[in-house]
Amino acid sequence: MINSLDKINLKDKRVILQLDFDESFKSCRQTIEYLLKHKTSLIIIGSLEKEMSLMPWIDELEKITGRSVTFLDQSIFEKSFPDKVKNCLEQNQVVLLENLVIYPEEERGDSVLAQALSRLADIYVNEAFGTSYLSYASLTQLPDFLESAGGFDLLKEKNSIERLNDQAMTVVLGGDRVADSLRLLLMFLEKSEHILVSGKIAEAIFRVKGISPGRDWPDDQIVRLIKKINLADPKLHLPIDVVTGPKNLDDSYRRVFAPGEVRKEDDIYDIGPETIRLFKNIINHSKGLIWRGPLGLYAWPEFSRGTQAIAEAITQKTDLYSVVGGREIVGFLGKLNLLDKFSHVSNGGETMMRMAAGQKLPPFESLLSDNLIG
Repeated sequence: MINSLDKINLKDKRVILQLDFDESFKSCRQTIEYLLKHKTSLIIIGSLEKEMSLMPWIDELEKITGRSVTFLDQSIFEKSFPDKVKNCLEQNQVVLLENLVIYPEEERGDSVLAQALSRLADIYVNEAFGTSYLSYASLTQLPDFLESAGGFDLLKEKNSIERLNDQAMTVVLGGDRVADSLRLLLMFLEKSEHILVSGKIAEAIFRVKGISPGRDWPDDQIVRLIKKINLADPKLHLPIDVVTGPKNLDDSYRRVFAPGEVRKEDDIYDIGPETIRLFKNIINHSKGLIWRGPLGLYAWPEFSRGTQAIAEAITQKTDLYSVVGGREIVGFLGKLNLLDKFSHVSNGGETMMRMAAGQKLPPFESLLSDNLIG
């Protein structure tokens, strides 16, 4: 079991708090307030995939913590660095370190980086649910050196997604992250009851399986994944009709076709009315559901109808346990004022999906370990 903060003696301790800098810090407010209330000193760390500085986040962190935040961009491997951190904490109580991705050891999962960080603190707290599918050193190795816990939001996310294991789960998978989504699809075929697929994922499947021969041929990695999919699997539900238009998205025409009838000069922009009826019928018979990714070109109102119809079907079924995540779909649902009608809105679409699919995630596994390195 992952420790919660109320199981740890925090008073006067130095705490490394890992945050997800790709998401709003509002979800971690409870954890930060709890830590400061218990007189901890905070060393905030994070890893952005791009080598961006974390300095621009100082203002937001100062608003949430109510403290001045000292930013340190010196190398964590300097012998004097722990003393610098200690001196800054005595003055301001909150220190922000530079983006850990600047160190090659972070992405490699090298324990040398975790060991260097462990010199700075007594306790490690993971409140970075959105990045907790990565095998970075700070996420997977640091709990081996420090007493560790999950933040309030991370544990809430974990518990909310694990509730899906008790349901006959339907998966709604859209968007344009084709390779990642295909890997998820293959995992979900092993444990879900239904998978509703649309967007660029469905287009790639149609092309490789010979249903839409005029479409562009995907890259080899995607082709290999698609060849593992059995179209006759009763769990798998692809669009049976689609809304199409010209590739340049002018207003000359819109047509509804079966996927195999789409013309070479057209693109697919949304699911059609028959697919909407099919997907809604499956949702109406579901007990649990998880959703990532829009089902069409949702930024254009005329191509957002499929996504909106499915969202309304989900939120109108009051006995459905529903989880949604991913920046695009969460943003779209927020504009429709539908977010509060979902059972849980996740701050980490990729972590959410991998966890629901049954994949063991190293950052969570590391928090379970009681074997600290002396």
